[in-house]
Amino acid sequence: MTKFQYYQHTFKNTFKLFSRASFEEFISFFYITVLFGLFWAFVYIFTEILENPGLILAYSYISNILLVIYLLVITSLFIRRLHDIGKSSIYIFVPLYNVVLMMQEGEKQPNKYGEIPV
Repeated sequence: MTKFQYYQHTFKNTFKLFSRASFEEFISFFYITVLFGLFWAFVYIFTEILENPGLILAYSYISNILLVIYLLVITSLFIRRLHDIGKSSIYIFVPLYNVVLMMQEGEKQPNKYGEIPV
């Protein structure tokens, strides 16, 4: 799969919390999200240069909607990534340990959370 296909796969599986997400899906999602964030920063700069109150207001509404969507998707991705490692989703609340877990390789066999992710 390409990075963009992994990105789409992440959005499609947002509400499938009892499944698994591969490391490639995890990294691809963050890679494309950073690129989108840079684009969105340029849009912000453009709206500030124009100094159009309606455009700035529209930007802020769209930003808030995107923030809520991305928070849902990222939380789901973190939970599914923990499931790929074979850990419970409760580890999402352990601040530094969960970062270490996210970078580990997933289990090579099916576990209680599902089959091996693509």
